[in-house]
Amino acid sequence: TSSLEASRVSQDAEGEEINTLRQELEAFRNQKQELETSLTRLRESWHPPEALQAEAEKHEATRAALKASKDDAQRKANAVLAVKAEKLQREQQVQKNAEKLAQLEEELRGLREDADKKDSQIKKLKAQLRRAADNGTTGNDTDGAGKTRREPNEASILKQQLNERNSELQIKNAEVENLRGELEKTQSAIAKSRRSQAQKLQDKDATVKALEEDLRFTKETLGKQLDERASELEEAQVTVSDSLQEANELREEIDKIRKQLERSQIEQNYLRQRMHTEKTQPPKKPKLGLCRAFAIDVMPP
Repeated sequence: TSSLEASRVSQDAEGEEINTLRQELEAFRNQKQELETSLTRLRESWHPPEALQAEAEKHEATRAALKASKDDAQRKANAVLAVKAEKLQREQQVQKNAEKLAQLEEELRGLREDADKKDSQIKKLKAQLRRAADNGTTGNDTDGAGKTRREPNEASILKQQLNERNSELQIKNAEVENLRGELEKTQSAIAKSRRSQAQKLQDKDATVKALEEDLRFTKETLGKQLDERASELEEAQVTVSDSLQEANELREEIDKIRKQLERSQIEQNYLRQRMHTEKTQPPKKPKLGLCRAFAIDVMPP
């Protein structure tokens, strides 16, 4: 009877141990289910590398747009410099034309002075000619020997000199007229050139002002765009950094969950094997010492 009672007590203890193992197995199953659910949730919330790549391509396109804006601003600045250089060249050409005009005016002044001198000489010769005609010098006279001597006719000489002076004066007058005509043409061309250059300079000034205004507006716009893009880029970099950090944390958490699942699977397999072994093996007989102790405790002396 004591042996059966001990066997019954042993079976009850083993039954309780089996129930405990079953509860532990159920707890492991629940923990495994929770871990799998957490792993699924983490996988769904994790951003794949394609999203990060798309964000990087977006920022690369932004950089390209900013570079294009800078190149456009540089082209406009070069256009302004070219217009200013052309304006300076036009001003230098106007200065050269003014210097040439001053030189021609100086030459004309010299020719006029020369013509005035010739006119004065002609007036003197005409006065001498009139005096000679008034004196009536015919050129007939007798010397002391009673011979007739013909003196040179002073009036003829003066007339010849006058004709020579008139010829020179006509030549000089022709030269003066030619120079005057050239000077008038030059002055007209210079005046026309000045008007044209003034109009061109006004147009160039207006173009330069428009280009400078456009360049200023472009610089301001580009500066604002750069600030906005820089802010967006910083925010995107922070977002990417946070995403990478979050991805790393998710990977670490996934690794931890995977290891826990592996340990749970190992423990579950161990429990299953132990339960299978206990079910297939016959019940163990109680030890003699235990039976004696049980008998001593429950049986009267």
